[in-house]
Amino acid sequence: MKLAEKFREEALATLDTRIAALRNTHSLETASALPEAHFEDVVIAGREVQLTVFRQSKVPFLDGQVLVTVQIARHGLGGVKSFHVERGLVFSAGASARDATARELEDSGS
Repeated sequence: MKLAEKFREEALATLDTRIAALRNTHSLETASALPEAHFEDVVIAGREVQLTVFRQSKVPFLDGQVLVTVQIARHGLGGVKSFHVERGLVFSAGASARDATARELEDSGS
């Protein structure tokens, strides 16, 4: 397996793990209390990358819901080349968290 493929595979597995943990431990109330952004360095396929968790609650199209996005980003070649993947959850009152759509992630600007 090529290094780029291994990196992408491990990055997606890390995202899945973080999203599952958020889904299982948070409700609308506790997701609302998360910091707006939390940064952490993690190692994926032998490379240090930045994992960021964003919380957004004042996005007009969310209408009282909270969007929590997990993003993994890596920059290379002096910032010329980059890689990032992200996934998110939308927390609502009285409902289980659901996966954010690609459009919601794009429109949120995270």
